[in-house]
Amino acid sequence: MYVRIGKAARMMGVSTSTLRGWDRKKQLKADYRTEGGHRRYNINKLMQKVGKLAAKKEEKDKKVRVVTYARVSSSKQRKDLQRQIEHLEAYVHKQGWKIIKQYADVGSGLSDKRKGLLKLIQELPIIQPMMVIASYQDGLTNFGTKLLETICSLFSAQIIITHNDKQQQSLQEQLVEDVLAVLTSFAGKLYRSRRGKQTKLVKE
Repeated sequence: MYVRIGKAARMMGVSTSTLRGWDRKKQLKADYRTEGGHRRYNINKLMQKVGKLAAKKEEKDKKVRVVTYARVSSSKQRKDLQRQIEHLEAYVHKQGWKIIKQYADVGSGLSDKRKGLLKLIQELPIIQPMMVIASYQDGLTNFGTKLLETICSLFSAQIIITHNDKQQQSLQEQLVEDVLAVLTSFAGKLYRSRRGKQTKLVKE
């Protein structure tokens, strides 16, 4: 049985112009043309094509869907931030996964006000990634790792760290690193506080 191009287009879920384009490119040729030059399509072949397209879409949808997160401490490290983003993109591509969204921050790993991280958490139930990928553990968060893992697990998302250096560190080394991170953060806050007071005095 043969059908006109209009019905064929409806069966395929595309426009008639798309079907004409497929015919010209030999992606889906019309089975024959009438004397007036109108295309006619074999309905059985169309159904086979529909099945192949559906299978292809289903296979694509099965791809592991991930989000990436990158962070640096200061605006002077923006080049490093870009390198992190590129590294994460390459890592995901190598695994054959699909990035559905990317998040990034410039700020302390101790801060709970990072816009990128907060947005990631807020959007977890909406975009539902299978994995959250970061380059370094302290890039994601210095503390509250278990809490973040619990939040992600509520939406069936796993945290993946591509450079997991902490696994190779002793407990003492990890503690020293964490203490230094806290001291660095407090020193930065103290410096900014004093600088703000000095600026205020100069204005007065």
